[in-house]
Amino acid sequence: MDKKKIFAVVIAGLVLVAAAVLLVIGLSSKPSTPPAPSAESPTNQPPPVTREPLTDKNIAIPEKGDTNQPADVAVPGQTGPASPKGDSSFRGYTLQAAGGKFMPSEFIFKQGDIVRIDFTAADRSYDFTQPDYGIHVAVNKGETKTIEFQASASGKYTFYCDSCSDITPRPVGILTIVPK
Repeated sequence: MDKKKIFAVVIAGLVLVAAAVLLVIGLSSKPSTPPAPSAESPTNQPPPVTREPLTDKNIAIPEKGDTNQPADVAVPGQTGPASPKGDSSFRGYTLQAAGGKFMPSEFIFKQGDIVRIDFTAADRSYDFTQPDYGIHVAVNKGETKTIEFQASASGKYTFYCDSCSDITPRPVGILTIVPK
């Protein structure tokens, strides 16, 4: 054999050995089972699912002045038609965060409604986060900010305080949007 052929065979052999070593290293570095949660993992994270379908579509929507609702269900302070020609309503609410909780913690309205929530942080800074609607509003202690959106899709949407990692459990609430 001439020197060129010997050199080519040696190089090809080295390439094959290097590829085999890399393959073995790559396979051995992957854990065979998922790692167990560490003690340092946060335990008060909001639920990973922030939207669920409604199972009961016959939910009563509170109207202004309604006194037949549980204390944790918001009753709008303002209502009216959202536009002169549509069947959607405007609904105005107040929400207070205090003592590590949202009060009230559930809002119920109809799909298509225009919703305004005046959000007040009473005793510390809080935020209102609802990722499906792209909402993240931070409020400092003593401030009030307005959150507005149109309830475009029915379902139960979880909102929470993303910055409240020092509160266990974090403040959470529900936006229940009833289909038209």
